[in-house]
Amino acid sequence: MAKPFTILIASNNVNDILPGVYFTVIWASNVALKGLFAAHESFWRRGTSCVASYAIVLFHSVSAQIFLLLLSFSRLRVVVEPMTSKFKDAKYVRRCLGKSSIFLMSIFLVFVGSFHGTLVEEGVPYLLCFPFIDPKNAALSTRFLIWFVFVTQTLTSLTILVFHVLLVYNVQKSHSSAQKSASGHQSSLSLKLQLMFISMATLLCWLPTNIVYLLPLFLSHYPKEVVTWSTVSSYPINSYFVPILFSIVAIKGSLKHRQQEKLKQQKLRDLRC
Repeated sequence: MAKPFTILIASNNVNDILPGVYFTVIWASNVALKGLFAAHESFWRRGTSCVASYAIVLFHSVSAQIFLLLLSFSRLRVVVEPMTSKFKDAKYVRRCLGKSSIFLMSIFLVFVGSFHGTLVEEGVPYLLCFPFIDPKNAALSTRFLIWFVFVTQTLTSLTILVFHVLLVYNVQKSHSSAQKSASGHQSSLSLKLQLMFISMATLLCWLPTNIVYLLPLFLSHYPKEVVTWSTVSSYPINSYFVPILFSIVAIKGSLKHRQQEKLKQQKLRDLRC
């Protein structure tokens, strides 16, 4: 269990580096332009750096959903089918990641192919190169992306929440059928807290930002500073918090697995003696 789960966590963590890459590109470009974005706005919005930043955010907005869904679903299947679940096999997990990556790249290429002409001719609509903000509210591509991400992230959040509820239910069910112990109650409480934090981090990242992106579609005037600071503050939450939490879980699981292996080896030595 430890190795396949670690593979999934590592894949999710690597994917969550992308927001850091986006902010690094924006910061480096700001330094290069000496903070004079407004003076170079037209050149900047059509430039490679801005278009690449746009693509990074768009890619991560979809990929984060796929990896979190796969993580939550795999944990549920392992609990529901502890002996027969394919997610305990590292090769099967790698195949799932490979298929998910192909599916993700297909979606991304469709988006890039659809919006490439507009981006080259007119440039990215927003100065911070974010695909879900259009100050003029004129780009059809931005409207489509806002609704697409809003619907998919909402459905993903609800699906993850359902997976977590089912996971806790099945853990409690297995505990009630087995002999209850103090350690069992402690691990169940730890699992509940862990799943609650993951669900909250997902909702706190996606829901506020999606609402902020949707509001300009219905308002003729809105403060651009609110959109900017919401992007800077809310967007990275899920990318920072969830990887840290999953990494802690993976480390604890690895240590527990090693302890169990040592106990098994010790018992074998005792039997031989």
